[in-house]
Amino acid sequence: MNPGLTFAIFNDVPSSSPQFEAIQALEDQKVIKGYDDKTFKPDKLISRAEFLKMVFNHIGYKPTTTLAETDFTDVPKDSWFSPYVLKALELGSISFDPDLPKFFPDQSLTKIEALKILMPLEGIPAPYITDKTTIIFPDISDRSAYRYLVIAAQKSGVYIDSKDGKFYPFKNLTRGEAAELIYYAELYRENGPTASNSNLTSKEKAFINSAKFPILVDVWGKINTSYYDKENVDQDELLYGALGGMVESLGDPYSV
Repeated sequence: MNPGLTFAIFNDVPSSSPQFEAIQALEDQKVIKGYDDKTFKPDKLISRAEFLKMVFNHIGYKPTTTLAETDFTDVPKDSWFSPYVLKALELGSISFDPDLPKFFPDQSLTKIEALKILMPLEGIPAPYITDKTTIIFPDISDRSAYRYLVIAAQKSGVYIDSKDGKFYPFKNLTRGEAAELIYYAELYRENGPTASNSNLTSKEKAFINSAKFPILVDVWGKINTSYYDKENVDQDELLYGALGGMVESLGDPYSV
């Protein structure tokens, strides 16, 4: 987006809005669109289905079919969101519970739920490990089950500032806030990590930011969700196999 262009595309998102840059950037990329009355309704709660589509649009996923069947009883195979739900299942971004076989596509989602979907799809590391990072948000306890997601958001800058400095993990997400989180994820990918991985070379960053990188994630997700013997898949062997394929593609038997 050209920073010199400050006119508003949406009537309800003036250039003075703190969400203007994010919404404008995503609209420029055709990731989002507004309503027929030329509004975006940034304060309207975003649904689970809408958020999935927004994230997948941003990472470049384009459904190859309009019919996608899942085991969710509230996701008709001919619904506009069924391909995105199926893809999210394949990648492990959402899970299926046979005891409660519903996706709740029209239900809103919390900030934590959104980050759990967004981060792996955008390539933001959120390892579920003990981390001694000091959390800057006063409403997040060190004993929180979702602490790892908050740390990942803090390190990557994928969070929304609040006047009182709180994180508000269970606040339902609005359309404007969803655009902010996705835009911040984009900035993270463009600028690279700010801490432990800041020594990545330009080629390494280009590899991660490649439009084909999601294909690697896609294949990995399908193996772990659809392979008949997925419970016995050795993750280390998958990694070494991918590395071996890279070396083999060089056609140089002396490469190691």
